[in-house]
Amino acid sequence: MRKAWVGAIGAAAIGMAIFVTGAYAADEVKIWVNGRQVETPEAAPRLENGKVVAPVREIAEALGAEVKWNGERGAVEVYAPETDSLKQQIQLLQSAVAAQTPEEAVETWVKGVQTRNGALQYAMLSKRQRELQLNSLESVHWVTGTSSPWVQQYRISEATVNDDGSHTFQVQLDYRTSTDINEPDRWDKIAAFPVVVQEEDGVWRIASFPYAWAYQSAELPDGQTLTDYDGVYEGRNVRVQFQRLGIGPDGGGVREAVGNHAEIVKQETVKLPVGDVTYMEVHRTQPAAAQSDEVTVELWLVLLRDDPEREDMKRTYCLTGIVTGDLQAAYDELMKIASTWTLTEE
Repeated sequence: MRKAWVGAIGAAAIGMAIFVTGAYAADEVKIWVNGRQVETPEAAPRLENGKVVAPVREIAEALGAEVKWNGERGAVEVYAPETDSLKQQIQLLQSAVAAQTPEEAVETWVKGVQTRNGALQYAMLSKRQRELQLNSLESVHWVTGTSSPWVQQYRISEATVNDDGSHTFQVQLDYRTSTDINEPDRWDKIAAFPVVVQEEDGVWRIASFPYAWAYQSAELPDGQTLTDYDGVYEGRNVRVQFQRLGIGPDGGGVREAVGNHAEIVKQETVKLPVGDVTYMEVHRTQPAAAQSDEVTVELWLVLLRDDPEREDMKRTYCLTGIVTGDLQAAYDELMKIASTWTLTEE
């Protein structure tokens, strides 16, 4: 899988590169930073002895850093002045929301779930849970859940105190969409799930909660493995990634997975080793605020499974691709990867 690299700036060939498997022509090498292609007009990325070499300036600036050439030292100097400041800011914010009681911990964490704020959820987690959840939260850019259905309201039971001093709360999340927003409360139909809160370093943190999603992986054409946490794979004609979503019941959830500003122009069921999957060709337009008529063609493979924690929900596993070249070639490339798609219980 191709990832970020740096190489030369100006006349200086100072930098580092990564090893790449597979044969790619030099003019096919592209740089993507946080989902956006980086243009390098002065020096195109190239392959040298199985490694990708590319100019450092454009990549560093795309990451918010400043690049200078120090002629006296014969060195490229990269400055990221905001990094330390942001770290200090995050530490202070996490300290400010640190829970002084078990009730405060679970309430803040659930509000993070309701608002899809992964950073707030992360701030409430124990050290061990932070290790377990970091890759997953980073892979979705710290925005959890979906815009629809959303958590309209929630209930948290009184705590049960355990022998080890931890507290267990039963939590119910009431998911709604625009079609059922005004329906009466239905708490008797919403399964509760346990959230365990434990004291750690003088504050209360979330020690455990259900997250029994399956772990997705697939083999790429270059022999490497793509997983939920690897971000985007840039193929020849398609940009591929995994997604995991919580959606409403029945087949209508497939449409929910695609989201807004999207027209499904083709939909069919395909049989894959992972199970019966809904394939969709989607033409997505940008929101009106973007003032653009550009249409992006996306290919979606959606696998629905029952949610073991909420009877009114489905868990949706998606293998998706944004078409960047020929449509048929993109489809063939995506389906080849999908033939190795597997789910493993975490």
